[in-house]
Amino acid sequence: MRLTGADAIAVLEAAERIAYPAPGFAETACAVVRTLIPCDVITFNQVFVAQGRTEFVVQPDDWGQRLRGRRATMERLAHQHPLVVHHLSTGGHLPLRTSDLDDSLWSETELYAEYFAPLGIRWQLSLAIPSPDDMMNVLALSRRDGDFSDRDVAVLRALRPHLTLGCRTSTTASLTHETAVAGGWIVVSVDDDRLVSALSEEDPSNTFVVGQPLPADLAVSTVSDGGVLGPAVTMRTAQPFLVRAAGQGERPQVLLAQPVSLDDSVVLALTPRQRQVLAALADGCTNAQIARRLGIAESTVKKHLEHIFEALEVDNRVAAVARLSA
Repeated sequence: MRLTGADAIAVLEAAERIAYPAPGFAETACAVVRTLIPCDVITFNQVFVAQGRTEFVVQPDDWGQRLRGRRATMERLAHQHPLVVHHLSTGGHLPLRTSDLDDSLWSETELYAEYFAPLGIRWQLSLAIPSPDDMMNVLALSRRDGDFSDRDVAVLRALRPHLTLGCRTSTTASLTHETAVAGGWIVVSVDDDRLVSALSEEDPSNTFVVGQPLPADLAVSTVSDGGVLGPAVTMRTAQPFLVRAAGQGERPQVLLAQPVSLDDSVVLALTPRQRQVLAALADGCTNAQIARRLGIAESTVKKHLEHIFEALEVDNRVAAVARLSA
């Protein structure tokens, strides 16, 4: 399933929040994902497999005490969780629902009977984030009623590369080639003449080709002092990409490129700030409220709206929101 309209904008905005290294990454990741995918509880879990130990962050807060009170049960029986078994046995890093597997693998386990059933949790959606060999980082969304939809899976899949970057760079001062590739990025090595010297995988769109120059209009900001990643930029080529610099240096020697799977090309044509304004507009904000939310002048909001209306080929706020929701 491909994302369009409001979902497309929400994912692009969320990517900017979770892909930068910052304290409290796990809390931020949970908060961001929970706003996009409704669930009763979400946890960011660090599973130390060999030690049989699990550390986790929980949202909303009122679930924290309930889950921590059953922590010993989870640690004793975590090896029975079908999603954990799947991720460990296959090394897969794509979102997976409990309903995607044999239901008996889930509902007939001691783990379900002793941990999840007493909490009323029936449905789960999880994402295993590329991690060191001795542990697993798993984002788990849980619901009491109603399974997760294909749209929910598509949203989490679109966020996977950005969660990978955020998770890795929030806990270390580096990002490895292997981690970036496992997270869904194409690693592009560049020489001093802006020629592509190596690719982690072939680019079917031929946007990046070994021995060929980078696209002429690609202007990627270098990494700031002490940083690991540069800001994301959108390439509006036949196959859209999000691209960001990795590592230090006056000019980027390594780029991370991720194909963007969005049906709505208009969304990609908007600048990040215009997407923020449009998202606020969809929330019903007035110009003054948008200005306060984004910390910009009201006159600047009006100018952004003019460009948004032009890009969406509409002439008023109602039509813009309708276009976004179409």
